[in-house]
Amino acid sequence: MFGRSFKFASDFLRSWGVNVRVAEPGNEDLLNKIEQGADMVFVESITNPLLRVADLEKISKICKEKGSLLVVDSTFATPINQTPLSLGAT
Repeated sequence: MFGRSFKFASDFLRSWGVNVRVAEPGNEDLLNKIEQGADMVFVESITNPLLRVADLEKISKICKEKGSLLVVDSTFATPINQTPLSLGAT
């Protein structure tokens, strides 16, 4: 995620008592953390600069089962290449 977004989550939100956990989007670590429960999941659909691809349909399915909001930053993909809402983002 963008450096400023990460800093906002890890410093500012944590200072307000929000539990922030970080995971790589392209592996099972993220899915396991969602399974443990989350109010909101924030992912980049294609990460920049490493080009890791999150399986948004799989992530959104688990988020819906757990009652989590799925927020997707698709800056790198743009709406021309990917539409996260059609893949289950909330």
